[in-house]
Amino acid sequence: MSTSTATVTASANVPLRTPPKANRRAHRERLIKEAKRVEFRARQLGIVPKHTKNIIMPTEYMGVTCAIYGVKRFFGAKIVFEGEEFRLGTFENIIDAAKARDFKAIQLYGSEARLNLPRETYEVSGL
Repeated sequence: MSTSTATVTASANVPLRTPPKANRRAHRERLIKEAKRVEFRARQLGIVPKHTKNIIMPTEYMGVTCAIYGVKRFFGAKIVFEGEEFRLGTFENIIDAAKARDFKAIQLYGSEARLNLPRETYEVSGL
């Protein structure tokens, strides 16, 4: 009795698509991991790239980015509501940026808001 294994090859004509919603989180985590790996390797080799003045990379929190200016890190928070982008400022701590984004999300979306931290973290009346 013979068993055959079929291999599937991708055609060069297949257009690339954005990952479905279920894979976006995994894709984002891969990007974060790769950015951290590159940054670690650069430090290990003593390499300081010319563009260190403005490196912006995603974080594990929604609406929060990490900006590296030289050796200083800042965490920016923003949220988009009905096509309008609200920039909430920069913070020295990633948790503060995530909380600022969550507070604005609660103001805009109410109880339907998707939050970074557990809802019990915030003392908001009426939710």
